[in-house]
Amino acid sequence: MKICIKLFVLVLAFFLNSGILRCQCNSRLTHTVGTKIVEGIGVTVTSQGFVSADTSFYCIDTRPYFIGATPFGGNGSYTFSFYPAVSSATLNFAALGNEVGYAEEVQIYKDQMHYPVSTVGSPNGCDSLAILTTSGNIRACIGCGLAGWKGTIVNGPINILTVVDTLLAGNPGGVFFSISICGNPVGITEHLKQTSTHKFSPNPFSEETLLSTKGLYKAKVLLYDYRAVLVKELVSLDGTDIVLSHNEIGTGFYYYLLISGREVIRTGRLIAE
Repeated sequence: MKICIKLFVLVLAFFLNSGILRCQCNSRLTHTVGTKIVEGIGVTVTSQGFVSADTSFYCIDTRPYFIGATPFGGNGSYTFSFYPAVSSATLNFAALGNEVGYAEEVQIYKDQMHYPVSTVGSPNGCDSLAILTTSGNIRACIGCGLAGWKGTIVNGPINILTVVDTLLAGNPGGVFFSISICGNPVGITEHLKQTSTHKFSPNPFSEETLLSTKGLYKAKVLLYDYRAVLVKELVSLDGTDIVLSHNEIGTGFYYYLLISGREVIRTGRLIAE
């Protein structure tokens, strides 16, 4: 019996380490700007800094996003906004540089908060294997030229995901990455039904609208426009209602995150007429 148990543990460890039992998302994103519907999820893509679409044939599993893009080089990021939220996302990376005189680092942010990567991915078939920093960011191994990996899983629910390339020294040349998403989290609909009082009313509105934060701790509302640009942050520290005036944002279509402490309580759409 002990031999059988040991054998089972060894086989299970092999599958876990090989990635066979890891949850990989298969709905791969391909648009680099604007909004598209992917498997029933509205996905808005925006960018900042030095970015580009990867038109090379290098490491096909890490396309089409290019951050810290050459020839000029510099910090760059892509932001992905999801409505409704997705249950998880899988990212693959390539071409991180770390040689004498130049280096870069990839950071991931989930719902505006730093998301420390906890495990090393698997080889991407193109580069040396990248390394994790003590902060949970991704770098190339020292002196290995180009590095990357496949299979970084960000657990959800995820409303907004940002991938940043930060230059630490010189001009390393930028990072390629791909992202695939898994659909709406199981049970999120039920959760939102339970918090149905925590929503803007009236909606649509023409003068002002109100959101109850009763029972929530340090409630905060982040309001974004259709480009996923933050336009307003509203805070209630003591459970009082949050009131938003039409004059504060103007006519348009918006979506919002309701956060209590460090937990996203609700996502929703808001229309100002």
